[in-house]
Parts: sequence; C-alpha cells; structure tokens
Amino acid sequence: MGGAGNDGLQTVTIIIDTIPLQMGDVIYKEHITPIINLREILGRHTDGMIGNNAVFNRPLLVNYTDGYLLSLDSLSAPLLEGYTKLPAHFNDNRIDIECELKIDSVQSVKGTFRLDLGCGSTIILTNAARKGLDLTGKPQAQCYYSNMGVGGDGTDVNFRADSFKFLDELYNVVVSASYNTEGALSDRAHLGIIGNDILCHYDLIIDAPNNTLYARRNGNDDNSYQKSSKIHMGYLDRTDITDGWIVSSMYEGGIAQKAGFEIDDIILSINGRPVKEISWEEQRKGLGLTGSTIYEVKKKNGEIVTYILVIDKEII
Repeated sequence: MGGAGNDGLQTVTIIIDTIPLQMGDVIYKEHITPIINLREILGRHTDGMIGNNAVFNRPLLVNYTDGYLLSLDSLSAPLLEGYTKLPAHFNDNRIDIECELKIDSVQSVKGTFRLDLGCGSTIILTNAARKGLDLTGKPQAQCYYSNMGVGGDGTDVNFRADSFKFLDELYNVVVSASYNTEGALSDRAHLGIIGNDILCHYDLIIDAPNNTLYARRNGNDDNSYQKSSKIHMGYLDRTDITDGWIVSSMYEGGIAQKAGFEIDDIILSINGRPVKEISWEEQRKGLGLTGSTIYEVKKKNGEIVTYILVIDKEII
C-alpha cells in the first residue's frame, strides 16, 4: 500500500471479507479492507478513512458552508445555480484540476493539482515541483513529521506564495513543499495536492459518474490559508493510550525546538489544565494560546519537565 512518507510502499494486513459501511441512506460494501496505523497518523478521534469509491457512484454535494455531505440522485438547474464547471479530470476516482500557484512576481507553478478531501492543509507541492522553484531569500520554515502517512516520516518546507487560483484567487497563501523521496508527495504527474484549508472556501459538487466538478465561492471569509504555526510544532491526541498529546512534528529552529521539545514527547497539561480535559471540539477550533504558555511534558525516559513557550509570531 502506498501513501505519503519516505518509506514508500508498505506491507499491510487486509481483511478479505464483506464489510458494509452505512452513511445515512448510502450503504457501501467493501470486500477488501486494509488495516493501517491510522491513529498514529490522525490521532484518537478518527477510526477509519472513507475512500472515493464509497461515495462517487452518485453526484456528491460537499457543503463546507453548513458542514455536510449529501449524496444526490441527480443534478438539476436550480441545484447548480451559482456553480461554475471547472476544468477537472477524473482518473481512477481521483480528481485532478488545472490551477495556478503564483510564487512571486517571477515564478509560478501552473498545471494539474489533485483534490484531497482528507487533507487538512492548504497546498502541498510534490518534491519534484519543489525542485523546480528558487526559494532563495524567501522566508521559509522546514518541518519534520514523524509519521506523515502510510509511508512513514517526511519533511517539508513552508513558505508564502502570492496567490493560488482554484475558482478565483486566494492571496498570501501558506504553502508546503515536500522533500519526500518516496511516496505520494515525491514525483507524480500532478504538481501537488489541494487540502481543506483551501477547499473550505468553496462549496463543491463532485459528479464523478459524468466526470464533472462544480464549485462556487461560499461565505467563508476566514484567512486560515494565510496562517502558519505559532507554537512551531504539531501533536496528536493519543489520550486513548497515554496521558496526553504526542508531539509528532517539529519546525527546525522554532520556539518549541529551542525550548527543548522533542518528537514523541507527551504533552500532559497546558497552563495547568490537563489535556485530557480538552475536548475535540476545542482542539478543532484552536486553543487560541498566546503569550507565556506553560507546558507540562513527559519525556521518553519518563521524566516530567516544564517548558514555557512565548507564543507570539507565526513561524513564517
């Protein structure tokens, strides 16, 4: 099985049996189901992944405005009002679309990008696309991930691009570019993937049976695609197996690394509040931490230490 990460293809256990999955009135039956270490990638609040095969047999409305998916029997003119048909290509239930990423006044990346409804990021360029750029002199931040996907660990570099055009243009976009030499972000026909930090500004209708993609700009005016990390590390909620959140990624030279944080540290509490008490809803919306912030941390050797981060500036 393939996926993001430097280790490339991995051998995984599979269940060879019929496993039904019901989503509303949609019932999907899979006959071969892989078992992967998904919680090591996404944390305790995700039990599985639903692939495009399960939902692309009918048109699918992806409504980011109100937060729901709707499987449609058919498309009508009233339903398509306000939507624009985009130049998309469907191949093996994957969606590729022609877009342009303007790095600066001189450089741009124009071509095929892949929609990834399971990605929470903005734009991630492949390693091959990154190699074609000159980022000299551009503010950037390199980040290491202990578990980027099925394929293991990985590294990328974050920087700001002038704009990205999907349906319309979004400006001052924080972009990641892969250093992976194996896996889905190494060298592919597409230039990169488009994640939900971009897609959430549109409502989509994916008409896979007719190889058509529609989009319309919604009322989401947040600027999440312009934001980079303020704590300069990432973590996974693993309170199902530990006392806290496991540090899973680290920005080189960031405030977390300088304070002493390391990959696989376990964050026990923040400002005296045990992280076990912090709900998924709070985590999803962001904790809004700022200023002097106290972290109680359990190290690999079992030692309990305290780190103080002065949370102020974004990493780029």
